Amino acid sequence: MKFRKILKVMYLLIFSLILIACENDEIILPEEPNISSDTLEIYAINDFHGALLRDDSNGFMGFSSIANYLKNNEPENQHVAIASGDIFQGELLSNYYYGEPIIEVMNHLGFDAFTLGNHEFDWGIEEVTKYFDPSYEGLKANFDLLGANVIDKQTNEIIDFVKPYTIVHKNDLKIGIIGVMGDGLETSISGDKVQNYQFTDAFTAIKKYSRILRADENVDVIIVSVHGANSSLNQRVASLSGLEYVDAMFNAHTHAKYERFYSDANRKVELPVIQSESKGTYLGNITLRFDEHKKVKSYTAKNMNHQTENLLKTEDQEVLSIINKYYKNLEQQGFYDMILPSEKSFDKASISVYLSYLMQNYTAADLAIHNLGGTRETIAKNEKMSLAKIYQIMPFDNEVIVFNLYGSELKKNISRNEKYIAYHSPSALHTFLDDQIYRIATNRYVFESTNNYTFKDKAIGAYTIADKTMIPMFLDHLNLQKEEGQSYFNLNLSLSFPKQSSNITQIYKRSNASFFLSSNHLTTYNLKGVLRSHR
Repeated sequence: MKFRKILKVMYLLIFSLILIACENDEIILPEEPNISSDTLEIYAINDFHGALLRDDSNGFMGFSSIANYLKNNEPENQHVAIASGDIFQGELLSNYYYGEPIIEVMNHLGFDAFTLGNHEFDWGIEEVTKYFDPSYEGLKANFDLLGANVIDKQTNEIIDFVKPYTIVHKNDLKIGIIGVMGDGLETSISGDKVQNYQFTDAFTAIKKYSRILRADENVDVIIVSVHGANSSLNQRVASLSGLEYVDAMFNAHTHAKYERFYSDANRKVELPVIQSESKGTYLGNITLRFDEHKKVKSYTAKNMNHQTENLLKTEDQEVLSIINKYYKNLEQQGFYDMILPSEKSFDKASISVYLSYLMQNYTAADLAIHNLGGTRETIAKNEKMSLAKIYQIMPFDNEVIVFNLYGSELKKNISRNEKYIAYHSPSALHTFLDDQIYRIATNRYVFESTNNYTFKDKAIGAYTIADKTMIPMFLDHLNLQKEEGQSYFNLNLSLSFPKQSSNITQIYKRSNASFFLSSNHLTTYNLKGVLRSHR
């Protein structure tokens, strides 16, 4: 009974208040709560390499699962989302469309920034910057492309359609995001694609634009996204203070997974730095918490995947629909159809030797060299071998360069790069004579590279380009195994090829001497028992 009397009194009191408000011609409503600026969530992907599709066997979450987390964990889109470089190149679905499906998904998710990585140069940088060109008639990006230290040699300015930083507003915070290329990464790009550009000192760029952001733009927070993973650089950034102070940092390039924290006498709070492996195996997250003056008072940093976060177990249907729009077109063309299953598992080293021998046979070279870093994935037992899988293994599809070299220079190059290259029958190398000229094949990246290699500088006469790149060579051999009645793909099978066409073009001369070497003679070798590589 007492409870009922209390309720009656409460109802009467509420009714009286309503009447009073009506008499004054206004109804008093509670104020909407302000969105808290106490916390900022920052998410990043790095070295995504075109991994749009979910692939549980390899631990790739796919963009649709990442989307499900971003949409549902932060439904009001008050977080910051960054892509820290090497985002497009790596899978057929992205490569075929030059990254357009990824741009569309990033637009849909409201990404804030995209930092250039070395692999953004693989197709020619203009294939990436076009999405940020206002005059481009195709799909345009709704976020900024960053590269504060990526300089055009002709103008000595940041390259067209790239910015040093961007500013976004989230949770009542004004946030500056600086993007830089890691130091020395010119050597990780084919020489012909980077010859017109230079990457200036990353730390100098960070320091310069941090000061501009705080002094001129009055930002509350500075985030640095660097396509690199240099601990020395991280520590130097942590030492910045005053107007150059940086609050959070994201690394990339080495495909490592870590959360690191850098302290300095000038800092009250450590600098959190995170890298999140590659191909969407993890989503990086730094949480910043602020005091009443909008200064960071604490933080957390973590790498998340579908095993740690339930939201990453489910695919967002809207993003999946975007991806499928592109995927179905390629599927209808048979790009994902199995040609043969793999008889056994093959590691990257074995595949690299196989690829070198493909080049050697196809070009009738005395020796062919393939860089181990050009082989990106392994092959599992019974895995379906398709064109899409070939792209996954070697997405760069480099041209094959054929050139002549003295035996002495060949040995020097191999000796300097033992840990990074693969070639067939290393035991036979001692039979190469120093003063003899040999026909050598390699991919354009290795040929053009000045990072411990001297092939281009020491090539005798003209170099030539084979009429097929690496991917068609691999595809030819896979189809040939099927035509010959093989039930499984195997690296150890004899290599036999249709005759090579004579469509090899002379490209380059170092002197007046002209060496135009082309051959239709292709020998057959057996790889069984001699698969070796160097690490």
